[in-house]
Amino acid sequence: MVAPLRPYDGLDMRSLIQAQAIRHGKSTFLIWEPFEGAARTWTYSEFFEAVQGFAAGLRGRGLRPGDRLLIHLDNCPEFLVAWLGCAWAGVVGVTSNTKLSLDELTYVATHSKVVGAVTQPRHMATVEESTVEDC
Repeated sequence: MVAPLRPYDGLDMRSLIQAQAIRHGKSTFLIWEPFEGAARTWTYSEFFEAVQGFAAGLRGRGLRPGDRLLIHLDNCPEFLVAWLGCAWAGVVGVTSNTKLSLDELTYVATHSKVVGAVTQPRHMATVEESTVEDC
């Protein structure tokens, strides 16, 4: 019997993130220099740990593979952690633009059937109002 072709083995998000953390460990992965506030740097290992921690938090809150999570964040490293953490956990990260109106965000949340959301304090009220019936 011939083994099936599986050209994408090891190329999924989980495998790629983990392989880079193993390969580059203490090397710099990301430097964040916001317009205001202090700069921050992550190594590949630190970033990998943050992604795994986020995924564990999702599982701890009852999210399961296939569930949808609204990611409503400004441009920031936490966006990457949330998006990749969703991928790690098998959760579908539904990304949105923080410039959306309440009606637009409600449409996104409703039609994508999110079960929860991650956001920043300045967007909390809008996200809560847009997802109140869904989450």
